[in-house]
Amino acid sequence: MTVELLCRPYEMLKDHDHVRDAAGTVWTFTGPLDFHTADRPTPRAEGPVWPLTLTERYTMQPKPAEVEAVAAATGSHQEELDRWQQACGADLLEFPAVEVPDVITPMQKAMLARQARQPVAGKTLAEVEEEREGARRMYLLYSKVVLDEEDQTRMETAVVRLDTLDEVLEEMRASGAERYGNTSVSG
Repeated sequence: MTVELLCRPYEMLKDHDHVRDAAGTVWTFTGPLDFHTADRPTPRAEGPVWPLTLTERYTMQPKPAEVEAVAAATGSHQEELDRWQQACGADLLEFPAVEVPDVITPMQKAMLARQARQPVAGKTLAEVEEEREGARRMYLLYSKVVLDEEDQTRMETAVVRLDTLDEVLEEMRASGAERYGNTSVSG
């Protein structure tokens, strides 16, 4: 069996990224097609006016390369919706929006991200990919049902770990490193 990704809307964004659009509105991306503003959830058909500026990732200032990747994206919210509908052959459905506040503080997320790097220090690319696959499986398990704050905490922790391991893999591939060398963990 072969699985092929047909469409990943807003591939340059990660869950809970904050972007400022061309009209000056700040939006929170809650993926894969959803955005909301600080004052209200919005229907899927509403979205930011491109171009977008990434202003926050994991409640911290994004890296310059992340800002550049978002700024380089072209299109529009409607084009992303159309691309998704064409790829999957489905109609866009609206679901009632229920915003669940984060239970992990920004400081805790930053600490978790640093801690996620520790177990992969000195590991090969293949070993880090294996760790990332384990993190993905844990995320899928935790994201199935979120019933209470404890479930939400586990899911948010899994998201931070998964995204951090994605960053480690990107760093290793970009530098051509055979082993991951970042061993610093503080917090």
